[in-house]
Amino acid sequence: MIHVERTQKAQIAVYYQNYINQKEYFENCLGILSEDNEFCKQLLQAGTYNTFLQKLSARLESKQKKFQPEYIDSCLELALYFDKPLSAYKPKINLELEKIEGIVKPAVVVLWFSEKTISMITQKPFGGRWHWFKHKFTKGHHSSSHKPQAINLNNLASPEVMVMKEKFNRLGDQLWRQHIDWEDQEFGQNVYDEGLHGGYVELGYIESALQAHEFAGRMLGMPLGIEEYEQLFFSGRRHVQKSIRYDTTPRNLWRLKALLEPDVHADMDPEHIRYIPHYHWEVMAFNYLREKYSDIFMKDNLLIANYLYAKYGENIKITKKLLDKEFMRCQINFFNEYHTDVEIRHAINKKLAEFYKNMGALGFDMQMGQVATGNEEAGLLEIAKLTRWLEILHPFTGGNTRHNIILLNKLLIEAGFCPIILSNRNDAPYRSARGWMEQILTGMLRWSVVCGLINIDLFVHLLQIKPGHCHVGR
Repeated sequence: MIHVERTQKAQIAVYYQNYINQKEYFENCLGILSEDNEFCKQLLQAGTYNTFLQKLSARLESKQKKFQPEYIDSCLELALYFDKPLSAYKPKINLELEKIEGIVKPAVVVLWFSEKTISMITQKPFGGRWHWFKHKFTKGHHSSSHKPQAINLNNLASPEVMVMKEKFNRLGDQLWRQHIDWEDQEFGQNVYDEGLHGGYVELGYIESALQAHEFAGRMLGMPLGIEEYEQLFFSGRRHVQKSIRYDTTPRNLWRLKALLEPDVHADMDPEHIRYIPHYHWEVMAFNYLREKYSDIFMKDNLLIANYLYAKYGENIKITKKLLDKEFMRCQINFFNEYHTDVEIRHAINKKLAEFYKNMGALGFDMQMGQVATGNEEAGLLEIAKLTRWLEILHPFTGGNTRHNIILLNKLLIEAGFCPIILSNRNDAPYRSARGWMEQILTGMLRWSVVCGLINIDLFVHLLQIKPGHCHVGR
């Protein structure tokens, strides 16, 4: 564990240094461009990305003694591409009974019912049979709803808080980009309101997200306890939720082992993790849907199918043994048994208090927005650990990720860093603390690039001449 922690810190230091090098260099380039309006107009005439890049490189090479085109390339790519999230490598076995015919249908139903029941009662879901029955049939263990306590935000903002707020809102009318996955932003700010990304339709999503952002801005410099945490969550869900409701079930995660980071569970207590074998009904449904509806199956599981076909051939026979070998499937619960709302609230409150204590020990003044020079990587790691823990906990019945990203942006600003624009905001549970830290650094750099390009009016044009839709990678 100690060796893993040392290796993790060394890798994070490298990631942070790469971020600093690229960020400072690109900001310098943007500074040069901001003083040359005529050249910016020439860039706006570029009809292709290659032309844009050639003109930009030629001008910067003539203006800078140390021209580093590799930094230009990597920064601009952040404004053009996105990486495929690890959460996409989860099998989609959409069990639609109406599609299953013959004897397979009752067989799947019987296997599903029997294996589900046995798993819930006999397996130890962090407490075993007695705690499962107690959770199901005792009123004290049922999730209840309540309205969050009102927070007093009438304090006059200090000059330091005003500086933080200016950076927090620097994207202006493009602020919505901090609250929508980068991969979905080509559809516009109403992508989730209208379901343009092919997912669920949630009318009022972006309006509530921006309201929550404004509320978080009013809380800059204010340490969070459970009441503030709940109020921040509630402000982003008012369009669909009239009160707070906790989710008291453990979190299930499922993904390809080939993409596991070696320290993915290094910062977790082994007692909180239960590895789950795959079920026979899933194997039967998986094979049936793959053979009967191959086109739909390939569309829903393209990345996984390509991986399995490349390794085993297209005539592969899916078995329970194969799924257990290729996929990590686990249940994560930070409690010893099925838990109550009170226990969740207490755990979050304790985690927040530990976070502020650790940041103070590192020298961060979260009320002033001052970074602790020399401890930047350690501070970012603390922020990554907290937000990843909260995302894995998934304490509420909905809206957890948008809430945690707003919280993440608030903490970054208070620690003296910049906000983020993430490629995919749901990826935290599928990465190690180190991996999530890397995503945060990438998101910070992307925000800096987008913000700088917006300031010199080149952002929209760059998107219009981008060479491709996306880059699929790890």
